[in-house]
Amino acid sequence: MQDEAFHKSPQAGVASAGPHAAVSAATVLTLCALSAGVGSAKALGPVLAVIAGAGLVWTALTITAPRRQVPSLAIPASVLAGSLSTYLHGREYWAVALILAAVGALIAFSTLRRPPFSAWALVFHAVASVSILFAAMPDTAIDVWFLHREAGEVTLRGDNPWTDLAVPNSAHTTDSEFITGYPYPPLVLATYGVVGSWLGEPRLISAASWVATISLLAAVGRRHQAALRLAWILAVQPAWALMLWTGWTEPLSIGLATGAWAAWHRFPRIRVALLGLLLASKQYLATLAALLVRARALNRQQKTATLLISAVAVGMAVVWGWLAAFDALVGFHARQPPRPDGLTLYGLVASLGGELPIASGVAPLAAVVVAWWLGRTAVDRGTTFAVGAVTLSVFHLLGSQAFANYWFVCLAFIILAMAAAEIDAVPAEYASQKVTLQGLAEAMSGRGLGPA
Repeated sequence: MQDEAFHKSPQAGVASAGPHAAVSAATVLTLCALSAGVGSAKALGPVLAVIAGAGLVWTALTITAPRRQVPSLAIPASVLAGSLSTYLHGREYWAVALILAAVGALIAFSTLRRPPFSAWALVFHAVASVSILFAAMPDTAIDVWFLHREAGEVTLRGDNPWTDLAVPNSAHTTDSEFITGYPYPPLVLATYGVVGSWLGEPRLISAASWVATISLLAAVGRRHQAALRLAWILAVQPAWALMLWTGWTEPLSIGLATGAWAAWHRFPRIRVALLGLLLASKQYLATLAALLVRARALNRQQKTATLLISAVAVGMAVVWGWLAAFDALVGFHARQPPRPDGLTLYGLVASLGGELPIASGVAPLAAVVVAWWLGRTAVDRGTTFAVGAVTLSVFHLLGSQAFANYWFVCLAFIILAMAAAEIDAVPAEYASQKVTLQGLAEAMSGRGLGPA
């Protein structure tokens, strides 16, 4: 199905989605605040993760009925604050994050009746939040920040970042006290490593990515009030403070995804380039390649270009030797033991005193199978990001480790999917159909979900 088949409708969903989105935003903030207060209870995080995983899958599978499903955002969003205080060493920083979220919610509720003004307020809130959070940020940092800084310095010296780097392991989950080699893809090395080192602070890349993400959503929201409400829900997530403090690289991935989403109809070449970079920005995002290969939202040339761009971006690692790069990018992660504190099924069982046998290859294999199976239902940008959220949810739930940053990408994908469903007019042959497991199975066999 080509993009031209989907005509824009500026008023799509505006009249009926508003109250649901407002209720959702209030519920999300309430759940985030409550879970933040009990975040030190380690058993809660995995329990919320499983609930969130189920909520994400359920939400994405019913994405064609966005007005009904917007309230379900409260389920996946709640996990993002669950057990976050176990990571933050400064209570003042967490308090600032919650205050910024509450202020953002008040601004949203008071300005949404004037979309252009509310869009500018959204961008201002994002910029102000970044500035305030940097000022309140604790002095402590985890190994991720040191990895970015050291990798940038090593690369600028002309040495090999995949071998000539050793940083203390702050997770203490293995016998090794040091992380040897930079375990992030070349795109992250170029941004968080090289550019971040040149700027003096790798986390500035996260800040810029977040502001760009919110600005793109705000620009679209000027014309589509329903999308603006959903953008505010993402913007006021307190978990963003954790993304910034740790130096996790998911903000870059979310920025690339949002850019591709915004350019989907009018700038197909930019969309293809950003999708390719998205696949290359994080190892687990490579599972989405199976989705894009099967998706009917892209034609054959676009699929080929996307995969080629991704391959080139990842292949840059071989400049320093492919064996060292493979060991750092793949081998390091494959050797990591399951984390009992992870927001996964393994973490849930571990928190209850049990132990779940898990193989390192199960999660990526299951995610690829799901992406391949559901890929043909990706007929536009909304369903593409919805199936992407399902794929990543399966990977995280069955994986050996997944934390708030992993689930934050899922939530962003759901926001993008719902916003697209509100903005894009759905053809008549799709409008009356609800994406369910049965409907997806019928689509795989050539029935349902309209013509190809």
